[in-house]
Amino acid sequence: MKRFVLFFSIALLLVAQPTLAAHAQTATPTTSIADMQQQYSQLLNSYRNSEEQFSIAAQQYYQLKTLASQRDAVTAARQVMLDRVDTLLIYIQILKTTLDTNPGIELTRKSALESQIALLTDMLNRHRARVEIATDRTTIEQEATFMDTQTPTILADCYEALSLIRIGAVQAAIDQLAISQDTLNTYIASAPISETVRTDKQRGSDQISSDLSTMHDTMTQVLAKYDQSIDHFDASSFHQIQTQLTPLFTLLNQNVEYIQELSR
Repeated sequence: MKRFVLFFSIALLLVAQPTLAAHAQTATPTTSIADMQQQYSQLLNSYRNSEEQFSIAAQQYYQLKTLASQRDAVTAARQVMLDRVDTLLIYIQILKTTLDTNPGIELTRKSALESQIALLTDMLNRHRARVEIATDRTTIEQEATFMDTQTPTILADCYEALSLIRIGAVQAAIDQLAISQDTLNTYIASAPISETVRTDKQRGSDQISSDLSTMHDTMTQVLAKYDQSIDHFDASSFHQIQTQLTPLFTLLNQNVEYIQELSR
């Protein structure tokens, strides 16, 4: 169970981190997402607390071996499993909502991933329903084993969603940069400036066009990596995509500043 706590803590930071605020404002958390993140934080704390209580109850049972201590251990185990699945469900809802509100994600990829998330959510809800009515050690152990078998799928879907969210945020920023360049070109063509200045500004706009072409080529490579990883997404796949995207952050921010300079 502790591996989930670590994963949640890292992954939430990735979702919540503002991405290219100047150009991808829709990729930053909305009010509803912020509310869900607060709820997630509260549930994660409850999960950690119930895990500690379960550890204490389990130690008591192994020491005493009484029916009363076994009942306490089963009750504590049920609570920690409920808290874990509730934490998972709200985390996955954060991912889904972030996907829904991200304009840079291609619709086919978004729809396919949302179908996976729907299946994952249904599986977790059914698991939760079984745990909620469980009263004996055997059933609790069966559900714990079930969740162990589902861990690779849960992690794969979450890493895939995190990757697509980041891809979409960068793509939205690139799209906005292209719109800003169109506005710049209109300004250059009509501004009351000397032809020498106009030529210099147009040369700057041409450099932005070259950078945009480089960005589009990089995004093609990133999407190819994403598509290749769909059947086996893991932390390595996510970090490889992050590494591919990192140079685009610098290039985008440089071009944002350049457009501001050329617009003066």
